[in-house]
Amino acid sequence: MREIVHWHENFFPIQGGGPAHIENLIHNLDGGLRHSVVTDALSGLPARDHFAGLAPVLRFPRLPLVPRALALRKRALFVPLLAFRELQTLSSKFSYLNKARFDLLHVHGVMPYNGLLTISRRLNRNVFRRFLNFSALKKPMILTLHNYLPGFTGDRYLLGLYDHFIRQFDMILCVDETIFDYCSLFEGDKGRMKDIRFIPNSIDTKRFSVAPHHDGPGLRVGLAGRASDTVDVEMINRLIAHLPGGTELRLAVAGDQGHIDASGPAAPRVRVFKGLSQEEMPGFYHGVDVVFNPVLHAGTTRVSMEAMSCGRPVIMYGISKPRYFLDDRNSFIIKRDFQELLDLLGRMTGEPEMIENKGLEARRTAEARFSNAALLPEVLKAYNDTLEKSPLGVGP
Repeated sequence: MREIVHWHENFFPIQGGGPAHIENLIHNLDGGLRHSVVTDALSGLPARDHFAGLAPVLRFPRLPLVPRALALRKRALFVPLLAFRELQTLSSKFSYLNKARFDLLHVHGVMPYNGLLTISRRLNRNVFRRFLNFSALKKPMILTLHNYLPGFTGDRYLLGLYDHFIRQFDMILCVDETIFDYCSLFEGDKGRMKDIRFIPNSIDTKRFSVAPHHDGPGLRVGLAGRASDTVDVEMINRLIAHLPGGTELRLAVAGDQGHIDASGPAAPRVRVFKGLSQEEMPGFYHGVDVVFNPVLHAGTTRVSMEAMSCGRPVIMYGISKPRYFLDDRNSFIIKRDFQELLDLLGRMTGEPEMIENKGLEARRTAEARFSNAALLPEVLKAYNDTLEKSPLGVGP
């Protein structure tokens, strides 16, 4: 039985994104595989435990010399303390992996190491290259890129970190076409020939199942995810402030909710769901009629895919290149225009059958194009191809 180690910095309570993808692989990827997870320490969580009784989870460093809370409190020493914590974390994870017996390392995403990046900017040198050396592990390795950093930042150090990750892996799995295009062009410019594959994150369509829409009057709009710089928070707050009559807004915002202003005259019709786990998300989608997902970058995102699997169409902004999986049959594509959003919501209120028809088409799209049945065989093939092609073999 082959051992897959998943590397992710934030594998804590599962709330979507990369951790939800890892969870799905642990639960549903067949093929004689064992899984374990290497992630960062967090106060209140043990250094070792098991995820769902299926996979060991190891958090590093086991004894942080700089607790996260201390790094955040000491403003004058914030950058050096943060950088020191990052270095200790990386050192302990690499030290463990150098001694561990496993067959393949699967790294998920590019973590913005803010301490190392700040020092890089101040020294005008990419100092993170020395401390993020995956190739030193001398193991078969796969990188999955969940985000397209060039789509929402021009910071040359952050982009340098992104490219540094790409250079180190012989196989790269891209969850969006835009990421695939970037990696292919990047490698073409560098004259290298990597194995770059477009494999979207898959959805467990059994868990994210279809449920009937509510029978009551009015329209229920859902919004899920993180209120970050990749999401149009200004539009969300404007919608809350001017929420049309007969419309209810339900928010499942992970992480910091400080950017969302749920006060004002429409507050009684705005419901905020805090700390929903991945197991609770299907129920959230079932409780709404449509999901507004105002991301500003290219890509579809897991929120849209989960909602579509539950038979709920999504509202997203149109971009220069069509979003993969989304079209006028299964979703609502609008401009980044508040009046257009209000007009659409008003039209939906009077035409519930339009929402249901698009929702059924969204579910058909999910089953055919991004379900586990459609995509997990491709992930398993990527694992097997990497292991077969690697000259490094198995073991420490």
